[in-house]
Formats: sequence, structure tokens, C-alpha cells
Amino acid sequence: MRITDLMKNNQLVRNTTRHQMQFDEVQNQLATGQRIRRPADDPAAATNQMFFRTRVNELDQFDRNLTDAKSRLDLIDGQLAGVTDIMQRVRVLSVQASNGIYQGDNHFELRQAIAKEIDQHLRQMVELANGRDSTGRALFGGHVVERLPFETVQGNVEGLQGLELENVITAVRYRGDIGKQLREVERDQYLDVNLPGNKVFWGTNMTVTGTVDNSAYQA
Repeated sequence: MRITDLMKNNQLVRNTTRHQMQFDEVQNQLATGQRIRRPADDPAAATNQMFFRTRVNELDQFDRNLTDAKSRLDLIDGQLAGVTDIMQRVRVLSVQASNGIYQGDNHFELRQAIAKEIDQHLRQMVELANGRDSTGRALFGGHVVERLPFETVQGNVEGLQGLELENVITAVRYRGDIGKQLREVERDQYLDVNLPGNKVFWGTNMTVTGTVDNSAYQA
């Protein structure tokens, strides 16, 4: 199932709109205080002016954080869309390979071709899982952003009914952690801007096999 960040993006839009309104208000207050040349001229107004300038800088930082967060979430959503497409194709191939119609020596080459195609799709999925942002930071590594979060183990596999495959992926290892990356988008309000790989890609091992001859069944 595709994991989307629609709710997070909606929050980004709301925060961006609120920040712009606050920014305009503070800028207007600053403009009306330009008559102050020295704090001694009007100590109370000078204090307010310093507060407003600090708030402007704070809002500006929040806006930069929001821009960065939206960019990363859009990247993640795109990567996961690709993973969903691959999973749908692999599911079709797995069901096809387990069908009793394709058992036996007459379909050996077809089963081997299916196995090789699944291996290629798995490689594509690992590539997506190792996606990076524009600065080269891993998207799915948790706090581990400087290296690829997933690595493959390759080898030869001997399957059922004499099926043999060489140099295929036999395992995928996660080298990241479960850490979340946060961006402060308002005072004491933080937004997750990553999905650790263990949350997205970890699952139980599953093997699809065909043990029943389905050739006699009709829809």
C-alpha cells in the first residue's frame, strides 16, 4: 500500500499561510517603529522593536524549515509511488509463477524468466529505498543519512523443479536506524520529514509456492 503524506502537506500549507500573515503584521509594526534611532529615545518602543526583529528572524527560519520539509516529503512520496508500482507487478508475477499451469518441464524457461524479472524489480526497489535528497542525504535511513540505508546480499539460488538462478538478490539488509528527522515549523511544533526504512520496508519473510495443480479449474 502506498504511504502518502497528504495530512503532513496540508499542515505545511496551513503553517505557511499563518506565517505569512504573522510576517506581514510584524513587518508593519517594525515600519511604524523606524522613528526610533536610539533605545534612549523610547525605551519601551525600542524593546518592542527588538522583539519584532527577533520574531521576523524566527518566522523566516520557520518558513525555510517548511520549504525543506515539503521538498523532502514530496521526494518521499514520489519514491513510495514507484515502490507501489513495483509491488503490484511483483504480486502479479508471484501469482503467475505459483499457478499450477506453469509447473512442469514444459514451462521451465517461463518460470526462470519470471524469477529473473522479480529479481530486477527487487533491485529497482532497493534503488528507490536508497533514494537521496538534493543534498545527498538518505531519505529512508533515519538519522543515518551519509550512507545508503539498504545493502543487498547476492548469490546463487536453487529453486524447485531444477530452477537455478545465478547472482540474484538473496537478502536485503537495513543499515539505518529508527530515528526521526524533525523540523520546527512553529514554536515547539515539529514535523517529521522522513520515514525510517524499518517503518516502510521491513516485513515478514514470505514465499509463494504452488502445491496444487490448478490446470483443471475453470472460472
